[in-house]
Amino acid sequence: MSAVLASYVKMSTLVDGTMRIVLDVEPSAAADAFSLLGSPGTSIALARITKEAATAHDRRQQETAEQRSNHSAQGEADRLRVSEGSRPASASPASERKPVSLAGKVAMTCGSLTFQHWLKHSRPSLWDTAGYNCGQRGKPLTDVEVAAEVVRIFCGVESRREISGDAYANDRWGSLTAEFEMWQRDAA
Repeated sequence: MSAVLASYVKMSTLVDGTMRIVLDVEPSAAADAFSLLGSPGTSIALARITKEAATAHDRRQQETAEQRSNHSAQGEADRLRVSEGSRPASASPASERKPVSLAGKVAMTCGSLTFQHWLKHSRPSLWDTAGYNCGQRGKPLTDVEVAAEVVRIFCGVESRREISGDAYANDRWGSLTAEFEMWQRDAA
């Protein structure tokens, strides 16, 4: 591993003129970051990743997670079929797969590092409130969970599933994603 994706959070200048930069690394990449950085004082180089590269990275991670999930679900179904005495069936063709629900799309969007970064910077007070709410309920304070809470607060729902059945929440989600997509186009 020679690189780890991180989000820029804060920059400050110390008394002696040294620049201090704070980065957030997703929990799934923490072991790689520890391995890569070693101990404090290790020299590193910084490079900004284009929005296209970050978006492509997010898509690859989502596809990998979906493949793992599909493989795991298929394996469990195969094991059940074998235990019942029938032969395992092959995976269903893509044309037979169900389309992703709106709640699924919302969840995938909340899992995007690019979306989380945008939410942190475009809605900082809402991000802070969502983080506080998650902490009060004893939920883990991952950026994915805070992003999900931001969406629930912004859309006025208790669950992301409610967005598809509530016209107001659906409109709010549409405006949030339209603003995000416009930011992505402008940043490119």
